[in-house]
Amino acid sequence: MTREFTVTLPNGSIIKIAANNMDEAKQKSFEYMHKHYPTSIQEQMLYQAMDFHRLVRDLDLKNLDREGLKGKPTIFMVNASFGLEIYLKLAVRISNNIHKRGHDLNKIFDALPTKSKEEIENIVRSIIQKQKITNHQNTTAKSIVEKTKTAFKDWRYRYENNKLLDFHCDELIILLYAMHHYCKKYVKLPTEQESQ
Repeated sequence: MTREFTVTLPNGSIIKIAANNMDEAKQKSFEYMHKHYPTSIQEQMLYQAMDFHRLVRDLDLKNLDREGLKGKPTIFMVNASFGLEIYLKLAVRISNNIHKRGHDLNKIFDALPTKSKEEIENIVRSIIQKQKITNHQNTTAKSIVEKTKTAFKDWRYRYENNKLLDFHCDELIILLYAMHHYCKKYVKLPTEQESQ
């Protein structure tokens, strides 16, 4: 006789499973979890990068100037640069199958093979052209990484350094979207795999 079991998944989610017994309910919950939650390190990295990306995308970008923002530039720069760092580390893992450590975006980007860098540069150019971003016609992924290479470290402890920091909002958004497209091309998430 089929009953309904309440199962708590390792990530804390609670689901209801119809099964004949508890063993069958456990088996179905493992199948559900594998189907709907990331299992590989690459899937986990992509989800985490997307979370940071979503956070900065949802900030009120119209009001992200330096005047009277009560910390919004810090929130943007820390989360955007950390999301970018995870996307870049994922790209390195995808192309070289190695785990790159550290927060210097330039060193992480340089660990990518030439073919991957070229593909990312093409995506950046495509975004700039499609969005008609005229003030960034000469912007490249490499130039953005150069400008923001230590943004995470610099901005998260902004109160410790007594200097005016560069704020590269537009460029970071462009590269976040480019890296998102690049990584999604190579890492298929469980919900996307079932729809193919």
